Amino acid sequence: MAARRVADGFIIPLAFGAQVDWHRNLVVAGGGTIRWRGRDYEVAGPETIGADEGRAAFDPVQRLFLRLAGVDGFIRVRDAAVTTR
Repeated sequence: MAARRVADGFIIPLAFGAQVDWHRNLVVAGGGTIRWRGRDYEVAGPETIGADEGRAAFDPVQRLFLRLAGVDGFIRVRDAAVTTR
């Protein structure tokens, strides 16, 4: 399952846990670049959010699959342009 676009950034499920390299690198750097639907987005301010809030960004079928897969970790990143205002 990929990132989900929200009003000011993205919600990303941590399907393989918080110890994956991309997540650790994103946290250490304080942001990065997400390629979503063929466009690059600069993002910043990664923060852990609760499972209910994370799942709410996805459609009902995706929420079901996230639950069935036991995905309960999510992060929110904000568009870099939003965080630097």
